[in-house]
Amino acid sequence: MHETADAPHGEPRRLIGLSQIADTYDTFLIDAWGVLLDGTEIYPGVVDCLQQLRRAGKRVIVVTNAARRESVVERGMQSLGIGAELYDSVVSSGELTWVALTAPADPWHARLGPNCYYLGPERSRGLLEGTGLTVTDALDRADFVLATGPLGEHEPDIEPYRGLLDRAARLGLPMVCANPDQEAIRSGSRGISAGAIASAYRHQYGGEVRFHGKPHAEIYARACARASVPRERMLAIGDGLATDILGANRAALASVFVAGGIHAIDLSAPDSAARLQALFARYACRPDTTLQRLCW
Repeated sequence: MHETADAPHGEPRRLIGLSQIADTYDTFLIDAWGVLLDGTEIYPGVVDCLQQLRRAGKRVIVVTNAARRESVVERGMQSLGIGAELYDSVVSSGELTWVALTAPADPWHARLGPNCYYLGPERSRGLLEGTGLTVTDALDRADFVLATGPLGEHEPDIEPYRGLLDRAARLGLPMVCANPDQEAIRSGSRGISAGAIASAYRHQYGGEVRFHGKPHAEIYARACARASVPRERMLAIGDGLATDILGANRAALASVFVAGGIHAIDLSAPDSAARLQALFARYACRPDTTLQRLCW
């Protein structure tokens, strides 16, 4: 592998493959959706890249905003072909949410109350198991709302939820968001995620929201504790500027932006440098390096 030429205008270094910088780091914090897989299949080159990292003795921690417990994420990756031998651990926003709801360690979560209105798809409902919460389908009997995502796949916007958000705000219900992602790609189709609903609740309806997951410090603290190496020996890899890269910047971690993911930037296109700079400015973050897709 050979490095590409230096990029103009202070653009982050472009990589051909992860092998160019792998020796610099001991632990790799890798996003799942948009980097390893799209929810239904693994991206080409991913298994080989993970195998190469493992052969080199590197620690791999999958850090995801999936609104599911870590064991559930592991089973899902296994079913698609990412076996446990390819990584050391999974850290998920869903697990952090479950812990906060089950054994609240801060006053905000401790005040929530036992009655939960669940807003999300059936596949994430298991996040409530073992919490001891009572799930109600009536907002006026709820103490708070748990948002894990839209009800259907590939929903383009929050319009179907405006009535619910308005009623919840009028009732003064706080919201716990188990996935801060604004959008996601599944099987090649784009749609909103829980973060879009929760952000609208906060900014458009004045609702009180607590987010669990990237880019917030809590998930990086959990991942870094498992890494057991100094942060300068860790590398965060992700395709979401508002989550993966902003979170890595805040956590003082080196980062790789996978351009071919949620932002769909073709690094070989003539206008890619300008598009990248505009995106970095929009999301107020900056990766150290860029990569079209995760490969060795």
